[in-house]
Amino acid sequence: MEKLIGRMSRALDRYYLIEKTPREFGTGNMLYPSEIHTIEAIGKNMGINVTELALTLGVSKPAISQTIKKLEKKRLIVRSAANDNNKEVLLHLTKMGKTAYENHRQFHKDMDKVIVKWMKELTDAEHSFLEVSISQFEEYVKIVMAERK
Repeated sequence: MEKLIGRMSRALDRYYLIEKTPREFGTGNMLYPSEIHTIEAIGKNMGINVTELALTLGVSKPAISQTIKKLEKKRLIVRSAANDNNKEVLLHLTKMGKTAYENHRQFHKDMDKVIVKWMKELTDAEHSFLEVSISQFEEYVKIVMAERK
């Protein structure tokens, strides 16, 4: 059992490193996960305002404002005023931002292909076991996170 837990822990640590490492998505800019996920949220919701973006990503307005400034400097997003409310700021991807958005989507499709291929080879019983195990592990992680707050 200890050996299996160790393997799972190492696999999760490695996956976490994949997710935390900055990448270049065809724009010449190295983008951290928080930046590319902000681009992803804007790409899926063109014209989203800052408050909605913060809620979508589960971060504070000051945190998302910092990320927005970084992405503006990298010329990946632009701000505009809402037609009916000059105080409301709407966010859009630039051409380079759209390139990053599309390349990020492709990156995940490529990663997911390997997992989907592997999962298609599972029997129904193996698939059910995996689904239950992941759900239980997810609940455990939620409990641990709540205890640490």
